[in-house]
Amino acid sequence: MKGKEIYNSTVSITFSINKTQTIVENIDKTHALQIFIQKALEQTGNTGRPIDDWLVTYNDLNIDANKKVEEYKFPENAVVFLRLKCGPSWPENPQYKIFSLRQKQKLKH
Repeated sequence: MKGKEIYNSTVSITFSINKTQTIVENIDKTHALQIFIQKALEQTGNTGRPIDDWLVTYNDLNIDANKKVEEYKFPENAVVFLRLKCGPSWPENPQYKIFSLRQKQKLKH
């Protein structure tokens, strides 16, 4: 049909976990992202920690794993990054802030 956009209800997303990339395919856009994060963690053998221990980022912004995939409107080449959070109540933890400040200072030199 002319003028009508075809809506695809599934998408494939590349996840980068500790510098290891894996693709989770046929992701139903109406489900929460955390379901597919769990699959990506399983595919990379990172099953020892709960999802809440992981920081999820896309385009250098933290994103909420509880939101539906369709809310993010990921393009076809999207890469979602996961890395372990550092310590209790991260990033409010003062130790993280000190570490982060030191890392930024190192980058300037």
